[in-house]
Amino acid sequence: MALSGSGGLSKEAFNLSCISFLDSSRRCNMKWRLETVDEDTSYLSLLEMRSLELEDSPGGTIVSCQYDIVYSQSFLVPVLYFNMSKCDGRMLTLEQVWSTTVSKYSDISDLWTFVSQQDHPILHIPFFTLHPCCHEDIMNKLSSAVELTVENYLICWYSLVSSILGQKLPNSFAYAT
Repeated sequence: MALSGSGGLSKEAFNLSCISFLDSSRRCNMKWRLETVDEDTSYLSLLEMRSLELEDSPGGTIVSCQYDIVYSQSFLVPVLYFNMSKCDGRMLTLEQVWSTTVSKYSDISDLWTFVSQQDHPILHIPFFTLHPCCHEDIMNKLSSAVELTVENYLICWYSLVSSILGQKLPNSFAYAT
């Protein structure tokens, strides 16, 4: 199913794209789950362990990462919410998250406009988030190079945002649809 040329996504298209994303992730042995809140609200969630280089542990620290993809009714795009905690349960600070993610992008002058912390819209607890204000524009530009469909929208979007977080996606993920 084709999308309109705006780069945004309707709630219905997001829900259909979640199913396609989930199918693709399963074929690639990724552990994404569809969490259903009620008949109108669901989101994608992944919990994984990663090793991150933090300033206070140059040899690497094992970190538990939770990633949730939630639909934004305000921006009409998916939004990535994520939390990272050390094995002792302490959450990474915003500064630690910045140092492991966006600090490698030297052209970002205001880190607050890129990654910030706010309440998860469904779980109502603090999560880090990639601010969605530019997602629609980015996806609109991407649509000039790739035919965006409901089936591949979240896969294309996530391949962009996951790289910011240093998450490695298998190449087969893009071809699993």
